[in-house]
Amino acid sequence: MTDLINLSARYVIKTEQFGSENALASTPDNDTLVLESISSDTTQSQLWYFEETELDDYYRLHTEDKGNGNSLSTYNYEGSQTTDLRFRANENIDAQYWRLEVQGDGSVKVSNSRAGSESYLDVEDGSLKPFLAQGDSGNGEWTLSTFGAAAATPTPTVSTSSDATTTPAATPSCTSECTVTTDVATTDGSKSSALNKGAIIGIAVGGAAGLLAIIGIAVWLWRRRRRGPSRPRSVPMRQGHILG
Repeated sequence: MTDLINLSARYVIKTEQFGSENALASTPDNDTLVLESISSDTTQSQLWYFEETELDDYYRLHTEDKGNGNSLSTYNYEGSQTTDLRFRANENIDAQYWRLEVQGDGSVKVSNSRAGSESYLDVEDGSLKPFLAQGDSGNGEWTLSTFGAAAATPTPTVSTSSDATTTPAATPSCTSECTVTTDVATTDGSKSSALNKGAIIGIAVGGAAGLLAIIGIAVWLWRRRRRGPSRPRSVPMRQGHILG
């Protein structure tokens, strides 16, 4: 049932038994339920929506015209073979709990918790009055169409296999500001990387040259110390003649 009913959607409920131009509707002036021709004047009264109840697979039925405070309910006559229908203020009673049974052709049969599973929503010939009829006459088959869309049918369960091709999700597009920031960051990073390599090479070469210079000076000083201080060469004195 969860595949058929969308709780946030609005539905037009029709039966092929009386033509696709007629739809189930509430009446703005009172609490009755009618089947009337679809027109722009009756749009709000023919737009139905569903509300979950405390019973699994049972819903409250509302129209836009009646709103959240009123829902479709059974109105029992003692000894009657049919059950009348009215809109009443919401109560936690089974008379306001409805179940949709999906048929093979995608149509649904509508039953009520109070009336039992053997009574279905139907329409009287001639008067076009909706009611719950006991027994399965085969006439109470309805189609649900989302407003402005085709008739709703149960959504088949989709199984995925290992051979299925998965389309990757689209990458969110980046704004122009984001693109500019990304490009600048990439360009600066490339330049920075290039400059860092050049600086490293230059530092390495300069350091090696400086080290060699220091080693050369140290060797020269060491050799000089081993020689000792340089002394001036002595000049032999010549004997002179003494003049008298």
